[in-house]
Amino acid sequence: MRRLLVNMFLRQSLVEDGVPFRPRRYEGVRLAPTEETRKAMAESEAKELGLIPNDAVECRAEAEIRDHLHRLRERTR
Repeated sequence: MRRLLVNMFLRQSLVEDGVPFRPRRYEGVRLAPTEETRKAMAESEAKELGLIPNDAVECRAEAEIRDHLHRLRERTR
């Protein structure tokens, strides 16, 4: 079904020589971020600004990933 709809959209786009509908700005309800989302956004920005340490770990090989996960599991015990 999806393939059919995509096909119809693409064919109509070719006929119209562009998007087969008039794009409009959505004027509906704006969703406010939850408290959890706001905290995550603030934490991310603070890390970018260097206000708090960035504890992100970059693993380039599968063995590094396994070692890192093992260390994380040991911390939670």
